[in-house]
Amino acid sequence: MQNIVKLICMRLLLIFCVISAAQASLFYDLNEGIICSLDLSTVSHTKNACMVSECYQFSPQFLEQTQNMMTREALFRERCNIAGGTNVAQLCIYGIYNDKPEWQLMETFDPRKCKGHFYLSGNAPVLIQNAKEVRGSSTAAIHVQTVGHDKGGYTEVKQRPQPLLATIQETVQFLENIEEFVEDSELQTQELVEQARAKHQEIRDLITKRDEIANQLRQEIIQLSTSTATNRIAFSTHKCMTGILNELIMCLEGNDFSFSGLKDAKGNENIKGLIDSIQSELSARNLRDLLNSKFFNLGCSEPLLLFDLMQNDLDRADLIARMKKALFNDHLTNIVVQLHSTKTPCRSCLIGCCGHCQRGVIRGFFEEIMREIGRVELRFVISYQAPYEDQYPFKIPIVQDLNFSSDYVALINMQFYDERFRKMKERNVKEERLRVKDLLLEKLKERANTLTAGELQSLGLI
Repeated sequence: MQNIVKLICMRLLLIFCVISAAQASLFYDLNEGIICSLDLSTVSHTKNACMVSECYQFSPQFLEQTQNMMTREALFRERCNIAGGTNVAQLCIYGIYNDKPEWQLMETFDPRKCKGHFYLSGNAPVLIQNAKEVRGSSTAAIHVQTVGHDKGGYTEVKQRPQPLLATIQETVQFLENIEEFVEDSELQTQELVEQARAKHQEIRDLITKRDEIANQLRQEIIQLSTSTATNRIAFSTHKCMTGILNELIMCLEGNDFSFSGLKDAKGNENIKGLIDSIQSELSARNLRDLLNSKFFNLGCSEPLLLFDLMQNDLDRADLIARMKKALFNDHLTNIVVQLHSTKTPCRSCLIGCCGHCQRGVIRGFFEEIMREIGRVELRFVISYQAPYEDQYPFKIPIVQDLNFSSDYVALINMQFYDERFRKMKERNVKEERLRVKDLLLEKLKERANTLTAGELQSLGLI
């Protein structure tokens, strides 16, 4: 009896392997957190994002640095009371060489002074107790705070004071063109495309209205400047109003729809009334609702990090110069740019980062590295330590190593390298095999050592 069971199982396994080799590929299901074998031609999957296999052996330097980033984040959360729902992104860069197995690490900040750069998700700054606000940051596109350390040095915390129009537009444009990034045979992403188009139109309408209001304010300034008032008080009044109107125009042109640039003047009742009128003209909806979406995330920390570190020409050039000094020698073969995130990138950010690899800030960053350093292989990876509460209308192909095109972004699930997680998974697999074995033996006894295809399917074997 046991020999018959073994023979049947071996034949089933052989048949399954042949079918799998002919038709199926391995994918990672981000919704369920499982690996599945599916027919490539029938499953919606990303074209430019992949998942690194749990079998891939990263260098000890990579694993150690990633663990350090996770520890650094945990300490930061505890010390500054950062909510668990707030995602935190960090960045570091590695050099890989043909004359030594170790990866060379380069932090994107000076570790002798700074203890970490943290980019927080969300569209309003977390005001950290005892943190120092960097001068001018409250009116900038990115809000910056520094938190001192007992042993010297500081942690730098960056977050949006409001949703950024630049990153919103990039995200919705990528989502509108999702067919470039997702092979969608199941037509699972069409609803997401329509939602992105609607959001893009809302943003275009906002920009049109912003420009109209700015022109109206300029006309008011022209009228004030042509006033023939000779009275000293009237002249000073006109000058004061001109200054306020100019400040309002600067805020609008900088997409500062909260008008933070006015600082304490916002507290004046008359100016507050003017701001309320402008905001009502900009949109009948609440601006915070307009600049967010219930269908996809527009407050990701990942695009914020890329926007901050790589959008500005001078900052990007400085980063590449430091990379060249820290990593370059004649044996350099690969550069790995690692963005570490608390959670799996949400679906809009995953597509957005993917698009960045093809034609966005990552692509421009990579091209400048090539011009400055020469021909090296470039890889962009996103590691994460927990699942994100999103529903992904696509699956992620699995790759066995880092030998993929620089047009790709690779996801790395750090749970794969957690010993407790590995042991729990091995135990679950063992228990499932025993369960299936018992079911199979029971069915074979009932059916005189033969089973139909339908019965095998009900057991989950085919």
